[in-house]
Amino acid sequence: MDTWGDPPLADIPATPIMQPVISELLEHRHAVQELLVVARLALGQHHELLPFLMSLTTAQPLRERRWEQLILADDPLPALGREQRNEGKT
Repeated sequence: MDTWGDPPLADIPATPIMQPVISELLEHRHAVQELLVVARLALGQHHELLPFLMSLTTAQPLRERRWEQLILADDPLPALGREQRNEGKT
């Protein structure tokens, strides 16, 4: 994730035709970041994720999924309890 430039394609001259491509690449980056957080939460890396998630929510405060992940990283017990209850039902 660190190798992705910000903004994407910054080394290519900006043209109106490139804007949709750049927007799509940014959206893909956000999706990959969210999947990475899900994986790291599943591995129990809650506290290690807090600074990363705090910076993401500060940079993009309107992305609700980021806030949800920040809350889970800060207090994983409600999510763990829910998973255990769901496992008991099957």
